[in-house]
Amino acid sequence: MRFAAIAVVMILGLATAGVTTAKTPPKRATATGNPAEFDQKREDSNVIARGHADQIVYDVGPGTVRLSNDAWVSDGRNDIRGPVIVYNLREEHVEATTSPGTDTRVHVTIAPGEAPKIDGAGTNKPKAPSPDPAKSQSPPQ
Repeated sequence: MRFAAIAVVMILGLATAGVTTAKTPPKRATATGNPAEFDQKREDSNVIARGHADQIVYDVGPGTVRLSNDAWVSDGRNDIRGPVIVYNLREEHVEATTSPGTDTRVHVTIAPGEAPKIDGAGTNKPKAPSPDPAKSQSPPQ
């Protein structure tokens, strides 16, 4: 799933939010609820990424949003569910994890047409360009 960053908006609803700050701009924002939610509009389109969890922590420095306990993230086509999801806004990277030794699983749904094409060798490497037929012809004799 590819997300781009403009801003993260936490919808607090029935959630409580805490912002860790001094006299400087916030470095971390935490929303806790049942669930706490966030929305983010992609910079390059009108797609809105959405997510919810019992706790959402936005760390400004590294540019990450950490969703914990019944976490879910979607871009409207693709969904990820799991105990913990970390969404890196800068690198446009989503990582879902579970605790070792538990029966909890991560569930990923990828809409058709979004998966990379696999070549005949079973890799995702691009195929070498075909030779230009005009250049490979012998000159007339």
